[in-house]
Amino acid sequence: MKKRLFYMLFVPSLSMILFFLIYPLLLTTFPTFFEGNSLTLVRYLDFFMDDYFQRIFVRTLKISLMAAVVCAILGIPVAYFISKSSQKVRGLLIACTVFPLLTTLVGVMENIEPELMEAVESLGANRIKAFFKVILKSLEKLYLHRLIHIKCLIDRLLIFG
Repeated sequence: MKKRLFYMLFVPSLSMILFFLIYPLLLTTFPTFFEGNSLTLVRYLDFFMDDYFQRIFVRTLKISLMAAVVCAILGIPVAYFISKSSQKVRGLLIACTVFPLLTTLVGVMENIEPELMEAVESLGANRIKAFFKVILKSLEKLYLHRLIHIKCLIDRLLIFG
């Protein structure tokens, strides 16, 4: 019974990872190894030999490292504190860490006019397609703005740090 439950939980999770992470990664990476019908590494050699791309690559690594360090500095003490809290307090603290993300999403969704969903549906889209066209496009803008703010913050840290 436990083994069956494990597979019932494991298979959907694994299939989502494969479909939403591995498949798009392979879909975008695989063609870069071919030119025409032949296997080649020319694009990668060009990338690593070009001074401009080297600077971008190094800068990206620095930003990634800084983001990881900041997340670790902030996240590890918080995670430790939450893990040592009582069961009641732990649930509350986890909710407090996730709550700001949810309120932002709710705020975005509140600003979407119901008429916009109706308009998309009246043009022939079903509810699922309307959801992707309206809701996810709105959230895409939100996350794009967040990424721009984070990039500006990191640029300031690189300039003044």
